Amino acid sequence: MLIRLLFAANVFLLVSCSAGKQVSGVYHTPGGEAQLSLKADSSFEWIYPGDKAVEIGTSRTNRTLLYFAGGKWSMDKSQLVLIPSSDDGAFSGPVANDSISRFTTISSINFWNRFGEQVKIRAIRIAKSQLKPHFGNSLYFFAQDFKRSDTLIFYLEGYRPFTYPGSIPGTIGDNIHKVTLYEPSQDAQQTIIRIKGKRLYANREYYVKKS
Repeated sequence: MLIRLLFAANVFLLVSCSAGKQVSGVYHTPGGEAQLSLKADSSFEWIYPGDKAVEIGTSRTNRTLLYFAGGKWSMDKSQLVLIPSSDDGAFSGPVANDSISRFTTISSINFWNRFGEQVKIRAIRIAKSQLKPHFGNSLYFFAQDFKRSDTLIFYLEGYRPFTYPGSIPGTIGDNIHKVTLYEPSQDAQQTIIRIKGKRLYANREYYVKKS
């Protein structure tokens, strides 16, 4: 009897480990803004849409603000259980990190999230000029055309407006600014994610695995 119990327990562990390996990976919504990273050590990092909206600057339209949660995940039959960390220190850190390549031939500011994915610029306002729609995650300009009194305001997909200088310090001369944005955290609760085929369903959104 004991041998049967031990055999059944080992089979259960093997099946659980196999299922965990199959599920682990990085998932994203069709638009790519929300992302869920399920790691093999049962930890997760999740950039997810919250219930607050931010102005992105085009035709007075709003977009949902993105938040971050991290913690542990587990399998429960055909669903995932995400248990966020209760350690506030896990969420502490800067709102943005500026990695600078100095004294280049042209200036650039480009935006990325914590997973290294591009963050879209929806519109830009330069000083007191009209708001201008923008595509992509980068803006290029020459420092000589940028006055010290000028301010750039970037309206980003899923993030609060970003100012330069302001959100990061201004610099002298032409430089490349690679800006990594960090999403704010909120009091996330345990989340149940349904697994249906190759899709994960959470909070009225579905996620697909990155190839």
